[in-house]
Amino acid sequence: TATDSETGDHTSSANEKVTIVDRVYYSHLLAGKQYTVSGKLMDKATGEALTAGGKEVTATTTFTAAKSEGYIDLTFTFDGSALKGQTIVAFETVQYKSKDVAVHADLNDEEETIHFPEIHTTLTDSKTEDHVAKAEETVTLKDTVAYSNLVPGKEYTMTGTLMVKETGEALQDNGENVTATATFTAEEADGTVELTFTFNGKDLAGQSVVAFETMTHNGKEVAVHADIDDEGQTVNFPDIHTTAADFETEDHISNADEDVTIIDRVAYTNLLVGKEYTVTGTLMDKETEKPITVDGKEVTASTTFTAEQADGTVDVTFTFDGSALEGKTVVAFESTTYEGKEVAVHADINDEDQTVEFPKVHTTATDSETKDHTSFPDEKVTINDRVYYSNLLVGKEYTVSGKLMLKGTGKALTDNGKEVTATAAFTAEKSEGYVDLTFTFNGSALAGESVVAFEDVQYKGKDVAVHADLSDKDQTVDFPSIHTSATANGAKEVYDTDGTITITDVITYTNLTPGTEYRIEADVINSKDGSSVGKAAATFTAQTADGTASIDIQVNVKGRAGQKLTVFEEVYEASSNVKIGEHKDLNDNDQTITVKEKPGTFFPKIPKTGDTQRTALYGVILLAAAAAAILVIVKRRKETQRDE
Repeated sequence: TATDSETGDHTSSANEKVTIVDRVYYSHLLAGKQYTVSGKLMDKATGEALTAGGKEVTATTTFTAAKSEGYIDLTFTFDGSALKGQTIVAFETVQYKSKDVAVHADLNDEEETIHFPEIHTTLTDSKTEDHVAKAEETVTLKDTVAYSNLVPGKEYTMTGTLMVKETGEALQDNGENVTATATFTAEEADGTVELTFTFNGKDLAGQSVVAFETMTHNGKEVAVHADIDDEGQTVNFPDIHTTAADFETEDHISNADEDVTIIDRVAYTNLLVGKEYTVTGTLMDKETEKPITVDGKEVTASTTFTAEQADGTVDVTFTFDGSALEGKTVVAFESTTYEGKEVAVHADINDEDQTVEFPKVHTTATDSETKDHTSFPDEKVTINDRVYYSNLLVGKEYTVSGKLMLKGTGKALTDNGKEVTATAAFTAEKSEGYVDLTFTFNGSALAGESVVAFEDVQYKGKDVAVHADLSDKDQTVDFPSIHTSATANGAKEVYDTDGTITITDVITYTNLTPGTEYRIEADVINSKDGSSVGKAAATFTAQTADGTASIDIQVNVKGRAGQKLTVFEEVYEASSNVKIGEHKDLNDNDQTITVKEKPGTFFPKIPKTGDTQRTALYGVILLAAAAAAILVIVKRRKETQRDE
């Protein structure tokens, strides 16, 4: 009966040192005689002698038979590492005086047989049913162990241990090695048994695990399969990392317009070569951590590919209407599936490589003098436009360009045939901040107009933010206009005998800022010599952008017959004391009061020195009056003399 020294049974392990004990039972020997028993191990499959190191494996012992019946042990020790899956049989011969007296050489004798089991394993994921799995909190791997050369009816125990291929060390979960065990009774020499490993695998992305298996019988190891490079024993846990960039800027920044293209380059590792995968991306709103939607649908994109190598890259392209994303930050989440099962995911809302910024700009345009949205239509106007930005990439260089637009026409404002523009280059020290643009131009023709500042921010020559809203009040600077109508007691003419009169000047204005206080300064000008004959000032608060205000000026018109009095007006913003409008036109009849001589006045007024024409006229009148008086006196005297 041949047995393994370790198992004590007909099963042995294919190790470098194997010891087989062959107990040879004999009978009918001559007691007291010396015998030699010799053994040889045979390969059952070939019927040839087993060799190790080029020599047959044999054993011999000499003994003296104490009785006619008994037994003697032969011990074979040899290198059996090449015997996996093979079966050997012990042949024995008993000699007396060098002559064979007994032989046992039966290849089919199970009692003389030693089996060297062999095992092969196939490790797969329970979801994909292949050698690829997702690194998640609960992972279940199934290892199907195919065995051969067991002894039917015997009990065996299969124990598996998962190894990390990259380190060669046992995989641990919560400080314990990840193992699985199954005890079974072999119904046949060849068959399979399944082991199940369940563990936390969330940290395994990019790594591979290999199942090492050991089979024991009677507590002794009889088969091992522990090959760190065996792909059949291996399950890969893919890993993906992504880099999302705008198609035009080729960086993590884009313009919120109607046609946005983002390319997300997905770098993968640890895929199964030659297998087909699908990468699906979803764009997320970083602030809400919810998917970006356009017309109620999530923005997604997919690419299906066959992995030519375990590691590589694949592009996922998103094309969508991004006009609503101004000031938003989007993050690309990616999922890789195999046979419809997810095997890798990258969904980190804080990953800058996955992120694309959509900058936002808004501006505040003000006049350099009023510091407000009102300006005086002068030959030299300076408007300061403070451009506030957000969602820029820190440390990058940008160019902000501005253009002034006429609100009334929607066309660009021109000065001497050229559009009025301004440009500034800057490096963003923070993602949010501001930069100032300065426009200087001739605005003398802009009374009653409004100009609006349009801005765009460029990165690498590509627009990344645009603000062009004709209705935006913060971007607007108004140039007021004023027209006046002056009357004296509701009339346009007065008499020089009226003395001190009150001129009421009604100012019709446009483009003032509602709620702002203004000051009117009026000056009554003698249109003949340009001298001032009366002044007044008054304040008012504009209730609407367009409206009226009035001011009263006291003027003494005595002795001003024949003069035209024209009211000049200047309007100032009260808080800044900056002039924002004026109306000064000596030829404007609406601004003018005429002083006339009162009809029926006999004695004209004494002319002023130097008024030669009037002096001559008045002289003629006086002479005529004197002559008439003399005639009256002479006539009356003659009538008196006649009566006497």
